[in-house]
Amino acid sequence: MVKLNSWYLYFVAMIVNLLAFSSGLAKSWSSPVLPKLQLTENNPLGKIITTSEASLLTAILNIGNALGPLVAGKLCDKYGRKLTMVIIASPIVFAYGLLAYATNIYVFYAARVVKGLGVGSCLVVLQLYFSEVSESTNRGRVGCLMSVFYALGMLSSYVIGPHFTIKVFSLLCIVPLMLFFTMFSFIPESPLYLVLRGDRAGAEKSLMRLRSQNELEVENEFIEIIKYCEKTKQGSVKDIFRSAGLRRSFSICVGLFMFQQLTGVSVVVSYLQSIFEAAGDTTLSPTESPIVIGGTKFVVTIFTSLVVEKCGRRLLLTYSELGAGISFFILAIYFYLQEQGFDVTPINFLPLTCMISYIISCGLGVMPIPWIILGELFPPNVKSSATSIASFINFMAAFMVTVIFPHLVDLIGMGGAIGFFGCSAFLGVFFTYFTVPETKGMSLYQIQEMLDEREELLST
Repeated sequence: MVKLNSWYLYFVAMIVNLLAFSSGLAKSWSSPVLPKLQLTENNPLGKIITTSEASLLTAILNIGNALGPLVAGKLCDKYGRKLTMVIIASPIVFAYGLLAYATNIYVFYAARVVKGLGVGSCLVVLQLYFSEVSESTNRGRVGCLMSVFYALGMLSSYVIGPHFTIKVFSLLCIVPLMLFFTMFSFIPESPLYLVLRGDRAGAEKSLMRLRSQNELEVENEFIEIIKYCEKTKQGSVKDIFRSAGLRRSFSICVGLFMFQQLTGVSVVVSYLQSIFEAAGDTTLSPTESPIVIGGTKFVVTIFTSLVVEKCGRRLLLTYSELGAGISFFILAIYFYLQEQGFDVTPINFLPLTCMISYIISCGLGVMPIPWIILGELFPPNVKSSATSIASFINFMAAFMVTVIFPHLVDLIGMGGAIGFFGCSAFLGVFFTYFTVPETKGMSLYQIQEMLDEREELLST
């Protein structure tokens, strides 16, 4: 149940998550657009796009995604979380303007990189902001809302994109960003950031606005925020690798992101229609299947946001990776049988069934929880830097996996490629069990206390 006295926090989360919605639109923009570029009618390029151009146009977004966090971390520390949101949303608007009127493939490439820069920054800043403004009892739920809006943005792209020209669709993608700029003034600055800047009066005022609680409850939380900020001195990127405890936290976050990509999350988003086309005669058409998958992802992320504070991070991650592995293992068998010449018509329901099962599994943990944990494991003196670097690694891994996938399919077949991602998901189960700490219901201060105690035990 959502506490009534947290209503303003959720109202703010809805406004901020318009950026997550826009990021989802940006990520799946290529799905309805590429088929249009592969036709001569209403093609702004005036020619059919080649396979290499289509692959690069899809994957190049991740280059911008990777660069975005490196910029966002510095902006967050200098200008605050609130103003940074406006700064990083602006390139996305500019990119959509370019995409709407572009007639050259290189302009498309440039616009996708610029858009990726904004999207990569958004995802980092949003998770950082949510981890700092949430309560210990709802931090996971608020963090999962980012995945809910991201999934809704992707679904909207699948549903709306096929029915409009590239120009109109790109201009429509600007609408949620304009709505965000309109409602920007309702967003309070992060109390934790204000404490770090020495503005304790402003921090307490911001906290009162977010909590709507009595002054005593807010005062107790405010004292804990001060203790959390004073626990560590001003830090730098080097501090992440000097401390054994911070190195451990960093390796956990990077490991979770690597398994997220090796489980095939970005590949499914980018090549969903191609996977269904390779599956042959399935129960739905290649254009209908992404809508079903997008709708499933949206529903399951809502469910995850409701149960994450009850079930915990470790449990959801474990079952998520296990379910994803089983789903892809069965799908790999289907493709293997197809590639060996067997008649798979009697089981042509399997691709859609397995993909829905995969999306449900990933939505429970693999997709949202690494971002939540990223906002929890680092002290304030290195949080922005650590978040930026870990996100950079994540997006570079996404780029590499997205580019390599078509070549992997050519080398070992669709069954082998899907099987590889399934095996990686199974390995992720062991990584979660042996390395990931449970942070359910703990404040950021309590999490740091737990990590410090664990490090002391390991060092003795």
